[in-house]
Amino acid sequence: MVKQRYPGINKKRKELEEQYKETLFKPLKTVNALAAKSANNPQAKFNNLIRIISSKGVLYQAIGNISGKEGALTQGLVIDKTTVDSTSNELVERLSKEIKNGTYRFKPIRRVYMDKSGKNPVTEEQMKKLKDLHAKGKITMDQIKELKARPLGISSFPDKVVQESIRIVLNAIYEPEFARINTNFGFRPKYGCADAILQIQNQAKSMDYAIEGDIKGAFDNVNHKKLIEILEKKIKDTKLLKLIYGGLKCGVMFLSFRQDSEFGTVQGSVLSPLLYNIYFHEFDKYIITDFERKVQEINTKENRKDKPINKFYNSISKKKSKLALRKKLQAVITYKNQENIDINKLQNLQKELSTTLKEYKELDKQQKKIPAIAKSRQTIRFTYHRYADDWVLFTNAELSRVQEWKQIFAEWISNNLELTLSPEKTKITNLNEGRHVKFLGYQLRKATKRTARNLRSVGSFKINYLDIVRRIKRTKEKLTNTGKIVYKSRTVNPTLIVSWDRDRVLTRMVNNGFIKKVGKAQRGKAKTPWTALREPEIINRYNYIIRGYVNYYATVNKQPTDIIYLWYLLKFSCAHTLAQKYNSSLRKIFKRFGKDMSIRYMAKIEKLEKNGEKTITKSSKIARLLNWDDVMQIIRNAKINTLKKIKSKQSISLTQESVDNICNVKVNWRTAYKLSKHCAICGNTEGVEYHHVRHIRIGKVSGFLQVMKQLNRKQIPCCLPCHDKIHAGLYNSLPLSSLYDEELIII
Repeated sequence: MVKQRYPGINKKRKELEEQYKETLFKPLKTVNALAAKSANNPQAKFNNLIRIISSKGVLYQAIGNISGKEGALTQGLVIDKTTVDSTSNELVERLSKEIKNGTYRFKPIRRVYMDKSGKNPVTEEQMKKLKDLHAKGKITMDQIKELKARPLGISSFPDKVVQESIRIVLNAIYEPEFARINTNFGFRPKYGCADAILQIQNQAKSMDYAIEGDIKGAFDNVNHKKLIEILEKKIKDTKLLKLIYGGLKCGVMFLSFRQDSEFGTVQGSVLSPLLYNIYFHEFDKYIITDFERKVQEINTKENRKDKPINKFYNSISKKKSKLALRKKLQAVITYKNQENIDINKLQNLQKELSTTLKEYKELDKQQKKIPAIAKSRQTIRFTYHRYADDWVLFTNAELSRVQEWKQIFAEWISNNLELTLSPEKTKITNLNEGRHVKFLGYQLRKATKRTARNLRSVGSFKINYLDIVRRIKRTKEKLTNTGKIVYKSRTVNPTLIVSWDRDRVLTRMVNNGFIKKVGKAQRGKAKTPWTALREPEIINRYNYIIRGYVNYYATVNKQPTDIIYLWYLLKFSCAHTLAQKYNSSLRKIFKRFGKDMSIRYMAKIEKLEKNGEKTITKSSKIARLLNWDDVMQIIRNAKINTLKKIKSKQSISLTQESVDNICNVKVNWRTAYKLSKHCAICGNTEGVEYHHVRHIRIGKVSGFLQVMKQLNRKQIPCCLPCHDKIHAGLYNSLPLSSLYDEELIII
């Protein structure tokens, strides 16, 4: 029997969690009550919220929420270099007291500039121009965009904690409000781009036009006073509103240049996305109330119907009926079955049938060229969807009316939110002309005549699909005693066809060095910077890219083979990278590693024992590029997970689900527990804080990180002297047996 390293640890964790839930984290139950109140009463008002935000339980929860994020160890201004690495009870005490007394002040946000992609720093030339602009005075977003730079704001760690505390409370109040109409999918828990596209697929059927909306400098042009006015509709706590307003007006610092914040919510703030959602939610409400009412008035005034009959189509149907084709066919069959028949009479009947059939086919051909429904008298419908600052509205209204609506939307947004629609990116798309609507990296188009119209069997049978991806694999199960006749029927598929945005994705892959343009086509090319890596690392990086694309597009794409082109380009890019590394050809690379590019290698595993000794073991491993079967399996898993998600939402209202999600948040009791104990290294109870690292690396590590890797923890409670020794490298070879309390770290 294997001895447990930490006996009874799970039981102790459970007991501690229950204990802290009932004491320190009791204010989180109040947060749950806020969510329930908001869900049950859309007109509810909220007061005395600063008491919840300043509570230690919510502040500890906020620290736990942001401690795992990438920017947790990024410093703010020089005047406050505090990060999650020095979290302590004293910090929580100070923040709680200052928020409660109304004396907390947000510090200016440190501004850094990245390139247009937001991933890499700006060049030296761009930085020089930015310094010159800041030296001259106020710098505008238009000037920054001209330099192809993107500003990011980095708050100090205490500011991040306070922002997250405010976000927890505001999210509880406004998430049920968002879920009630469910048109916005950006920056909301458990929602993403795929949810927006799935809703479009379900609701935007038989639409003719789409208005693709984009707000010019959305986050940068939010009016602070207007935002506070919107918050005042539900929040009556003046202390909280003053705190939020102070955060909006705290200003930004770039090097030694300070600039006041007149407009906008700073990109990089944990609170900024929620504040923008609250701000633009006013337009969402306008669409589903005032605008919806206006469309209904048009339908009533013009006496529109859901399925108005096209009179011309109906007249052809009457002509076809008058031909009595079926009756004449039956007459020929009946006469042929008689014993004594007159050949001349039979020929006359057949000739008459042939003439009638010819006329019938001609009429049928004419009829199929025209719609059965009169579009001009059909009920006007629309469906609206938004993700952050991008939104799209689909409708079956005529073009002149859609153009009028676009102008109405622009004026409403300008008058009520003081924002501007981008003239370059806001456009009207005619879906009947086969054009694409581009939204969130997807392109959506209406089915063409070739793909939309076909004949299929209708009647007493049921189709069972054997594969969720390969829909051609199916069986037909004949149903008995249904009384239905099996016949062929013309069908129209009004659903939008969704695929990946060719222009956007291929341009990005060209810029990132994965592919190159050859005429109108694209071909894989070597990713030159990766040729310096080891072969398994190259394979793993390409697998990472393939999985990312497939998981993003597979959930809503009903044609899996549409993704094969992406996989094909990345596969050959990988082959070209290996060929360049070995100064070889593609043919030799495929001959050496196989068509799936499988590489066997020996991996070294270093382990630091409790006594401080290092042991090195070797094991044989295989790195293989994902083949098409692997990709298909990823697509299956993605679709299955999506179906489960859809099914779970059907059993409960979206508003109630939002409340459940808020109420089921896992309480982060460990932070409060560990900081209230002692140093895990020496046992000192004074000034306990956290030593925090970004992540536990896979493979060989050095320094004190070896200790943390063995414990599989990114945080260790320690006193200030021990913390200084860790950073000085004095504990680099510390064995686990020398720790004062190993269980405190693990719990």
